[in-house]
Amino acid sequence: MKIAGIKMSYDKEFGSYFGTTEPENYNTGKHHFKPQFRFIYISSECYPGTDKSFFYITSHIKGQMRHYRCQTWYDTDIANIFASGKTLEEAIQKFTHNFNNKIYNISK
Repeated sequence: MKIAGIKMSYDKEFGSYFGTTEPENYNTGKHHFKPQFRFIYISSECYPGTDKSFFYITSHIKGQMRHYRCQTWYDTDIANIFASGKTLEEAIQKFTHNFNNKIYNISK
């Protein structure tokens, strides 16, 4: 399976897909960030066989960050992109749109 041009691997145990790609540039302001890769996860069907059934796709940049004027580096995930849908096709369509347009999941 491919999503947004990225080849995904299938996890037989969980029935989900995952993949990695090169991270895009992301502004962390004065903080120092060393990106490693962008991770993408496609869930298996949640609540299968019910009217609440859905799929979701999430993606984030994995890396190390050091806050401005601090000395300690730590592992972190930033720049989350998320989409969900009643069907896998709907979730993929929404995620591809969000991924291509870099629409980040930012809480307000």
